[in-house]
Amino acid sequence: MTVLAVVLAMAAALLALALPSASTATAAPATARTLVLYDKGGEWGWLGEIYAQVASNLAGHFGASTAKPVVDYRPGDMDDYTGVIYIGSTYDESLPASFLDDVLAGGTPTMWLGANIWQLHIRAAADDVPGFFADHYGWQYKGYDPAAIDEVVYKGRTLDRNSAASGPVMDVLITDPARVTVLAQAKRANGTTFPWAVRSGNLTYIGEVPFSYPTESDRYLIVSDLLFDLLAPGTAVRHRALVRIEDVSPASDPANLRALADVLHKRRIPFSVGVIPLWVDPLAPAGAPKRLTFADRPEMVAALKYMSRRGGTLIAHGYTHQYKAVKNPFNGRTGTDYEFFQTRLDKDGQAVLVGPVAVDSMAWATKRAKAAIRAMVAAGLPRPTIWETPHYTASAVDYEAFGPRFAARYERDLLFSGYLTGNVDTSRFLDQYFPYEVVDVYGSTVLPENLGHLELDVPVAEKVLPAELVRRAAAQLVVRDGIASFFMHSFYEPSMLATVVDGIEGLGYTFVSPAHVLKGFAR
Repeated sequence: MTVLAVVLAMAAALLALALPSASTATAAPATARTLVLYDKGGEWGWLGEIYAQVASNLAGHFGASTAKPVVDYRPGDMDDYTGVIYIGSTYDESLPASFLDDVLAGGTPTMWLGANIWQLHIRAAADDVPGFFADHYGWQYKGYDPAAIDEVVYKGRTLDRNSAASGPVMDVLITDPARVTVLAQAKRANGTTFPWAVRSGNLTYIGEVPFSYPTESDRYLIVSDLLFDLLAPGTAVRHRALVRIEDVSPASDPANLRALADVLHKRRIPFSVGVIPLWVDPLAPAGAPKRLTFADRPEMVAALKYMSRRGGTLIAHGYTHQYKAVKNPFNGRTGTDYEFFQTRLDKDGQAVLVGPVAVDSMAWATKRAKAAIRAMVAAGLPRPTIWETPHYTASAVDYEAFGPRFAARYERDLLFSGYLTGNVDTSRFLDQYFPYEVVDVYGSTVLPENLGHLELDVPVAEKVLPAELVRRAAAQLVVRDGIASFFMHSFYEPSMLATVVDGIEGLGYTFVSPAHVLKGFAR
């Protein structure tokens, strides 16, 4: 278990104690303004601030957002916002009466996640109207259900939940079904259920903070979809998809790349290609190549141009996709190691994130990004306008360096404690995938990758086969305007790529290009 896994598990324990086509559907407007309020008290207060970044990133699909500690709330703060998200991650955080009063007033739609809902009940009763909360909303909280909840049912689909890492779920009692919409149901191991999310009036309540350890088919997707109700209720249903060919470098096999491009072109599917412009193996034995450029492999340049003509968008996937002449953490070779973050191996041989590399700075990251651009242009390839961080892992200053040089990043985010307050702690972080395009806390437009990738050269229990990627895409259909996005390494058989894209299209998704997504997401 990683350090973060231990921390989140302990935090959960603490809490326990207390189909239109892609071209015609209407996109979510960018006019929404979201106020994200979070807890900061107690030993795990830092976790609330990271959760606020998760919520802010999701809200970044709909427009601008502002995040601040709930204890700093002042009367009327929510009045100028389209919607409010409150993240109750600290048990019994002292909530300002002004915040509780403004929620009860119902003037601004509010989504309440997790703990401290009892304070809203108490505040309602303090208004000298006994039973006001249940009378007004038609439900009331009962307490944390002790059962292990591994599944949540939403829109007729069963989504995953890691009960070991996520802690308990608040159960609620529906007192007036006519006033309450049960949005999702938590499912116990014995098959019985209770409300996981409810809505009454302008209040949506979710019985946990579903941001810890989300799988690609997790209940996290429910919150991602419910934000449309909160911030853009008129959004039409639309299911798009993205596919990317990964880790293409001067050392790649040009014949297989052409075959992969043919599979997609035959189906009229646009795609992306993650290009690493400089291949190095600094720890290679004597006599083995240590460095390859596209000038050394003109056949690779020809293959990339072929892919471009077949509908491929070439993106910059780091500069060397490794760090110096060291094992970081595997072998120092391009495509295997990390470029922007220091790592080590655990006892099981798995990579563990340690922190930014020793030379990390905005200037250094900028230099790497510029070098990648120059190398691709020098090879006669199109100038890349999209960036993908190797292994989706970099420091906050690195993300800030990449943003101004590219129209978008195409990846997942690594979020750091203290980023919102200007006091970054690189030892505390959380990764996040997106179910749709967003503007993230680093100021970048981010295209999503959220299904993962084929994994065959691993133990049987860890394999990810084409059917699993399709299953994950099916789960993500619960997001009404989502983008199912996966990648496949360039050395896999083209027939496997065909199986995945055919399966995803069979679910009703339409594959689109990054340019298509960006054009409809002008911010």
